[in-house]
Amino acid sequence: MLSEFSTEFTVLTPEFWEQMCHDINEFRNTFQLPVNEPISVNDCNVHNALHIEELVELALATTKVEQADAILDAVYTLVGRTAQVGDYNMETSTVAHIVDILLATASTLGIPYVECWNAIHESNMTKAASSEKEALDTVEHYKNRGIAGEFFISDSGKYLIKCSEDSVDETGSKIRKGKVLKSVNYTPVDLGLILSTN
Repeated sequence: MLSEFSTEFTVLTPEFWEQMCHDINEFRNTFQLPVNEPISVNDCNVHNALHIEELVELALATTKVEQADAILDAVYTLVGRTAQVGDYNMETSTVAHIVDILLATASTLGIPYVECWNAIHESNMTKAASSEKEALDTVEHYKNRGIAGEFFISDSGKYLIKCSEDSVDETGSKIRKGKVLKSVNYTPVDLGLILSTN
């Protein structure tokens, strides 16, 4: 019986799949998000909301930078779902096949997806706050945007800020409980620089 996908991948290699899974495990462990655990209804809702948010961004993208950001963020969130449930087998993972489609889309658009992935991961790791003051400033920043947030200190000593209840921001976007919120000192990725040199 055939699965819903063939076993052949367009652009996704086992090496890049392994790298992405490693990077996502690093992110999820840093931010104390579930890894290799059963997925709850709330977790599913958070993952789905993140996927929808990125696909809407892709649909609205008017520049190559916006396209690259949306595609690679969508891949990041999809691999996050994989890491949560521990489904790392590239050949049998439905997520891996969807990731392959997104990466093939990036490739078709001339987006150097490996370089973009690396830059996005590096940037995402700066979402944690480095001090209690920075964490409190971040919670206040989100409160002013209509998003309920809370912080806690991770096992590694970093200050993590998460959405503490389902919220709606000033633009009307839904932010689900449990979403990692960026520190006010977060360093955004500069995909324009990567795209201009390729």
